Amino acid sequence: MGDSIVRIKGVVIPVDWDDEGKAIAVAISAWDETDYRINMDAKGESLLQCIHKEVEVEGNVQENGKGKTVSLIEIKLRETCGRQTTRQSDPV
Repeated sequence: MGDSIVRIKGVVIPVDWDDEGKAIAVAISAWDETDYRINMDAKGESLLQCIHKEVEVEGNVQENGKGKTVSLIEIKLRETCGRQTTRQSDPV
């Protein structure tokens, strides 16, 4: 299946941890109960500050044997995350 661009609303959840228990990868748990794993590039890493916060993202979705993975294009925050402000848009 090829890439497709989607807009996803949901809550950021941790999905992988280092040996010290620190989250190193996240997914978005969407309202339709689908979990979209986030590609952990620079934009993806910015969501580590938003665990358990509501976000809306746009990105390229790829499906593989592990489910759906999103490479982020844009992030819209619905709540304050770390040092970022509410409803901030981070376009490419």
